[in-house]
Amino acid sequence: MENILGLVALACGLIVGLGAIGASIG
Repeated sequence: MENILGLVALACGLIVGLGAIGASIG
């Protein structure tokens, strides 16, 4: 259970990170 929540949190972090990088570049 904790492992699944960790993966979801990690995925959300990556999406937010990529979005921030894309916004700063574009």
